[in-house]
This record gives sequence, C-alpha cells and structure tokens, in this order.
Amino acid sequence: MHHFDDVGRALAAGGGYDVVCFGHNHRLEVERVGRTWLINPGAILGYDPAAGAEVAPSFVVFDTARGEPAVRRLGAPAGPPG
Repeated sequence: MHHFDDVGRALAAGGGYDVVCFGHNHRLEVERVGRTWLINPGAILGYDPAAGAEVAPSFVVFDTARGEPAVRRLGAPAGPPG
C-alpha cells in the first residue's frame, strides 16, 4: 500500500505484487496492470478535495480466495436540499 498513485503505478508495473493499493487523490480506480491489481478505493467520506466537490462514497473489498476486487458504492453524493 502506498499513498501516492505514481509510486503505486510503478510498483504495479514491476509485477512483483498481486495487489497494489493507493489513495491520495480520492478517485476510485480498479485496474489490472499485467498480473497486478492496482486499486484506489476512492473517497470513503464522499468528498474529492481536488475537485472541491462531493462524490459518491466508495471503497473496495479484495476477495483473497478468488483474487478479485469488488467495488462498493454507498449511494449518490448529497445534493442541495429541495
């Protein structure tokens, strides 16, 4: 696991890991890079600081028995009342 996407991408490209997780940018991403899963679980609190906007909260569960990630979204972002 690493905080920054550029380091996570380099680790995934190296092929030495089954799964590499990162999260600094709060943007949901699940991608296969060679044999490695590259995962950014998104914004669990539902806010993207770079965009200054609310987004649908998300996270990723990795099933180690099946070797597959599953994205979980927690609903639409809150909008203005009314």
